[in-house]
Amino acid sequence: MKMADEEAKTSAFTRNKLISFINAEFGDDVKQLARAKELLEKLSTEKDIIEEKLSLHVTAVDGDSSLRTTLQTAQEAHKQIDFLVLEEKEISGKTAEHVCKVQPVVEQFLQFSSKVQQLEKYTHYLTWILKIDEFRFI
Repeated sequence: MKMADEEAKTSAFTRNKLISFINAEFGDDVKQLARAKELLEKLSTEKDIIEEKLSLHVTAVDGDSSLRTTLQTAQEAHKQIDFLVLEEKEISGKTAEHVCKVQPVVEQFLQFSSKVQQLEKYTHYLTWILKIDEFRFI
């Protein structure tokens, strides 16, 4: 269950990254869509180069199990980092939402606190007036 959640969050993260990339490449100008084929070819070439490099690395790593283990550990760490980034964004969003909800309560609390401080000053003032009155009648 937990792995499925992580995969869903990773998929959503990847989708958001892809949307941001496409928006950055094409923007709001419809004429830029003519570059889509060119961009697809460029990215396909880059993907092929990366896959080729990866297969060379995997072939080299196959001979040494400690390197393979290290590679797997690094890949797992990468997945965990992506998951933590998603969690951080989610928590940041919830925190910002909570701050917005609590703001009116904080303002009310500050108003009441100010009124209490003012009442304390009046009480202190009245205490001194009573002491002065007592001295007058002595």
